[in-house]
Amino acid sequence: MRNDADFTGYLAARWPSLVRSLVLIGCPRREAEELAVAGLVRCYPSYDRVRESDDIDVHVYATVLDGWHHRLRHGEVPAEEPVAEEETDDVLLRREIEAELATLTAAQREQRVLRYVAELDDEQVADVLERAPGAERGRFSEVDYRIARETIEVSLPPYDEIVRRAQAVRRRRGRIAVASTAAGVLVVAGLTWLATRPEPGPEPNEPKVEKAKNPIDQAWYGNGLVHLQNVTVEVPQVDDLVEVGGGVIYAGADRVLVRVGPNGELSRLGTKGFGSRIVASDERGWAAWVGGPSDNPEMVVHDVATGEDVARVTVPPGSRAVALDQNRVYYVAGGESYGWDPLTGRVELLGPTVLLDVESATRAYALGPRIDMVQPFFNVDFVRPGVSAEFAPGGNLVVARPPGQEDGPFAPLLYDARSGERLETGVAGDELVLDASFGPDGTIDYLVIRAEDYGAGPDLEGDDRPLVVLRTCELATTQQPMECTDVLPLAQVDEDPLLAH
Repeated sequence: MRNDADFTGYLAARWPSLVRSLVLIGCPRREAEELAVAGLVRCYPSYDRVRESDDIDVHVYATVLDGWHHRLRHGEVPAEEPVAEEETDDVLLRREIEAELATLTAAQREQRVLRYVAELDDEQVADVLERAPGAERGRFSEVDYRIARETIEVSLPPYDEIVRRAQAVRRRRGRIAVASTAAGVLVVAGLTWLATRPEPGPEPNEPKVEKAKNPIDQAWYGNGLVHLQNVTVEVPQVDDLVEVGGGVIYAGADRVLVRVGPNGELSRLGTKGFGSRIVASDERGWAAWVGGPSDNPEMVVHDVATGEDVARVTVPPGSRAVALDQNRVYYVAGGESYGWDPLTGRVELLGPTVLLDVESATRAYALGPRIDMVQPFFNVDFVRPGVSAEFAPGGNLVVARPPGQEDGPFAPLLYDARSGERLETGVAGDELVLDASFGPDGTIDYLVIRAEDYGAGPDLEGDDRPLVVLRTCELATTQQPMECTDVLPLAQVDEDPLLAH
């Protein structure tokens, strides 16, 4: 059982230092406390285990800094707002220290603040930053840093808020655990259903909508149902599915685009071109696709909040949408890649290389049996095996199909786009996946089958098709290994299940 009294004591002792360290690292004051809370929410469930087996300060500061780095990469840090304060000698000292810190690199600044504001020793600083600390201290003493940090006002530690949010996360994981416990029963039920299911009746005029809690944190389609956060919607067939604005947009075999709202309400949006795909940005609330006649197609950008099209532009025949990142739509036509800003109307030819995906300005290009992952802001460029690419939110991770598995089930490849490192996927060597898609908060979801079950491959039909398992994995971090849960087995009917992208 977790020792909450001990956690409360730790929070009371370290909360001011944690918040002040974030401020002096460069985080705006009004964001620093929220970042500290978010990091402590992540640390709370494992507090006792870490306290007994490891350095809790290292664990907490590493987790909080990871959140800070995430916001920096995503451009989610607002400008600092001026704070009215009396210009005492101590405040003036802090401003001089801040001015010196501003001349350092981000790594040097973090290192110095952790050492002299958080008062971690050199070994702890090295463990938090995963690199050896430097020896240079600057012109201010440890006493100066202690005086300066005390001029940063900090509210009382929000223990109740941290526990409430941590318990909410635990309840979400609990839903997955319950679904996993029931998996064995559902497998049997699925097999029985396959053997005894009745012939399908006529399609209803109105889709059936039922309340149901989604066992994973992203939309998906399986067994004739689109699964949203709180409802399922009966849909005859889905070939393409994106999540946006709390709902989804899907297309079936007829290529008709349908918007499904958060509560299951449906609206038709138009028709996409043959071989095209839907892309979306949940941040903007936009979706984009290629529609219109095949000899004179248009790229369409639609705002799901207003229900109106943002803009349209004529594109070459055969164009295919690739990604919607920030304000730009990326698409490929004739082996060349383009970027279009629907707000200004500007279309830019990016070059004679095929784009595979774009996320947070990070791009993946096709190079035959390899993919080229490029982060231009950080001068990062890695080429790795793969014939497809889908980025995680933030653009730091990529899931790809391996060469030779362009179609059908595949053994996924998972890369860190920042280092090029190949990562553990959570899929065993005797398994394949029908689909893979990143969820929120460092998760990836799969639709998994056993390789031996797939037998003759994608030509199997009807009752001969194997069961598919919906699996969710929490990706490994420096603090914890990857954890995967088989959430639900799915009996295939006439089409493969599908994850939202």
